[in-house]
Amino acid sequence: MNIYDIDHEKVYYWANAYNAKMMYEGLSVDIIDLEGLLTKMSFQKLTGYVDVLIGKGEERGLIFFQNGDMVVGSYSWNNGKIRNFQEDQKLLIQKTKEGGGTFNVGKIPPTMENKEKRKIQTSRRLFSNALNMLEELLIAFEQTVGSNKKIKTGSSILLKKKFVELAGKYDFLDPFAGEFEYSDQKISFKGDASTQDLIYGVVESVKESANELGILHQLEKNLDPWFKRHCDMLKRYRISFP
Repeated sequence: MNIYDIDHEKVYYWANAYNAKMMYEGLSVDIIDLEGLLTKMSFQKLTGYVDVLIGKGEERGLIFFQNGDMVVGSYSWNNGKIRNFQEDQKLLIQKTKEGGGTFNVGKIPPTMENKEKRKIQTSRRLFSNALNMLEELLIAFEQTVGSNKKIKTGSSILLKKKFVELAGKYDFLDPFAGEFEYSDQKISFKGDASTQDLIYGVVESVKESANELGILHQLEKNLDPWFKRHCDMLKRYRISFP
């Protein structure tokens, strides 16, 4: 008796290969050549297959993709046996050039586990980008305060006072909670607030402080590069100044 361990993603892949949803159906070699199509599918990280009918269906080839990688193929001249020989792929491309052909592209839907992983990865990326954006905002506030000789109080003290004022609305801003800290131009966050609440809380704090200090207009000017760098994030969360 031999016992083999099969990766669960591969099991899911092969179990669902023929239940794939059609991305493209009946694509003609006159529209896109097979080599170009395979390159495009690799670039798009296809998990699925490209089904190739040569001529009027006299011969056929199936190339299977996983995350954009061509893993194996099945070809009529090899009695449909699964192979990973590059020679067969080259021959398939050559046959479509000589005899024409049509292509169908099927996409295997991701598992729920993979969907959840991508959702978590997207959430983490957004959070990381948000922290970077807010750090730059706070640095700009520091510099604007520091360049105004009329303001005698340091920017860190001014921010902490504003954080205390807004802690009822954004509890993570409470300095005594130890969730949010800004020091040496870096943010440390240990709370569980959403990315949206984190952005709104910090932006509101900066805007109110700048307005009360009479430097909102100057801050807005200093933030011009910031607006351009983070325009997508600002649009996503509908952030505007003033």
